[in-house]
Amino acid sequence: MYRSATAIAPAAERGPMKPRASPGAGNPSTKPIAIFSDSNMLPGLHVTLATALKSLSPERSSEVVFHIFLDRVSESEKELLQKTFRKFNKASQLRLIDFQPDAPESSDPLHGNQTTYGRLHLAELLADFDACVYLDADLYVNRCVCDIFDEINEDYVLFVSGIGTREYTLDRELYERIGLNLKGACFNAGVMGINLRLWRQRGFATKCIRVAKKYSGLIKNADQTLLNIALHDAFLPLEASMNRHLYPRGGRVTEAQNELYHFVGSPKPWDFLGQLTSNHYRLWKDVYDETAIGKKSYLRYSSIRRMGAISKSSIKALLVRKST
Repeated sequence: MYRSATAIAPAAERGPMKPRASPGAGNPSTKPIAIFSDSNMLPGLHVTLATALKSLSPERSSEVVFHIFLDRVSESEKELLQKTFRKFNKASQLRLIDFQPDAPESSDPLHGNQTTYGRLHLAELLADFDACVYLDADLYVNRCVCDIFDEINEDYVLFVSGIGTREYTLDRELYERIGLNLKGACFNAGVMGINLRLWRQRGFATKCIRVAKKYSGLIKNADQTLLNIALHDAFLPLEASMNRHLYPRGGRVTEAQNELYHFVGSPKPWDFLGQLTSNHYRLWKDVYDETAIGKKSYLRYSSIRRMGAISKSSIKALLVRKST
């Protein structure tokens, strides 16, 4: 379940959100891009939004509507998001929507963050659309995201990259218990093309909830594992450049290529000690400085709860760095 309050868009009147057509709804050329964030992830969200806007091809920018679902984000921070949007926008539209997701029963938040479960509700939230692209709020986008829309067809529900095998995941034991081949493919859910029409038709929201209940207490990787179980035979792998993983201690990107970069793992560049432990801090920070919140300390956005959840991995990464 989830709770939704107000919807905000440039020049739109504010008030209680009522069911209504989204900008461009009913127009098959309109391309909705969905992102979820809470206050902790705002530094990542600003950079994701700025780079996604920068990378949109001019001839396709007018097709895009960004739907950003925000969990308990203040009005002043929403205004700053709109400011970042206006700075980098070509001809796209923006909707900021208050959204407080609940994790499925018996499911745990990710580092205290429940917004990750919002993507399970996209078929309902974007009820007027047959397809969308979902983006995590921790990306550096250097490729037009409309390329993902070009991959969506009627044969699959999800169109994903970041492909690996189940044997190397946190939920390896669960996959084995269910009877899924450990050598079989699984995906990272940080960048997804979604055929919303097929999702609704095949009832995948309900299937994900059933998986959460059935394997309560056994799932380690939040809704990403729910998706990989419920849709294990309903996704099409995309090329690796659609979700290029950047681990904190992974090789630095000296020159960004035509790819969508994903700051996976923790700490993120904007997390506590991220400046010292992430090899990708400068890549992220150079864009952060250009955004509407670039003059603020990004650490002000981290809650004590998130700092506590991240601190162990941050300190471990720092110790490893000093020993090498």
